[in-house]
Amino acid sequence: GAVVVERAGLRRAAALVNRRLAGTAARCAVALFAAAFYGAVVGTVVAALPPPVDDVVRVVAVLPLTVAGAAFAAVTYAGLRLVEDGTGTADLAAELEG
Repeated sequence: GAVVVERAGLRRAAALVNRRLAGTAARCAVALFAAAFYGAVVGTVVAALPPPVDDVVRVVAVLPLTVAGAAFAAVTYAGLRLVEDGTGTADLAAELEG
């Protein structure tokens, strides 16, 4: 995600992450734990449902996790850019537009 937004390639994305590697790794670990917990809860609920309904619930349950993943990537990227060069959200939005 950051490579697409950054438009400067993988080296630039790696430079952003390496600047705050421990914090980024900790943030990713917490997000991974939260996603695994959510998946376990959803899996338990889906396993208790009858066959036609379980597929629908599984598909619907994936949507919040997908949105949360996109939000996580955006917030992490914005935080890394803010630390690196003071770029705020208005600046990032302007970069996306032009």
